[in-house]
This record gives sequence, C-alpha cells and structure tokens, in this order.
Amino acid sequence: MNVWINNIYLRTDSMLVLLWMSLPSTRLNTFVANRVARNQETTNASNWKPVPTLDSPADLIARAVTPKLVNLLVWWQEP
Repeated sequence: MNVWINNIYLRTDSMLVLLWMSLPSTRLNTFVANRVARNQETTNASNWKPVPTLDSPADLIARAVTPKLVNLLVWWQEP
C-alpha cells in the first residue's frame, strides 16, 4: 500500500516561532539561529501555521491534563 503525502503543515502556538521562521537565520542569536536554520533547510516557512494555545495538543501536557491522551480528538485531527 502506497501513501501519498501532498502537504505538510507545521503548527505552533508561538507567534515568535512564526516570526523566526520568516527571518533569515543570520539575524538571530546563535542558539536560535542554529535551530531556525535547520528548520528552514527542511521545511518551508509557508507551511508553518498558527494554532490557538487552547487547541494545541502540546499545551494539554503543559497544563497537566490527566485523561487518556490517546482518546482526545485533538491528537488525531488538525486543529
């Protein structure tokens, strides 16, 4: 069985990350620049999209949500 992936979207609830991804990495401090440059080499800035914090699956863990995470729809469908 072949699976074709047409589009990849990367989500973040950080507006700062979206800004970093749109800038040349040379304009950032070394620590951030190294990570941004790596992401820019492997992804397109246009594929990075904002997601509201409350819709972010990663935010559930930060808020110590305890129900079984695998049963939460936010993990299985796009925000």
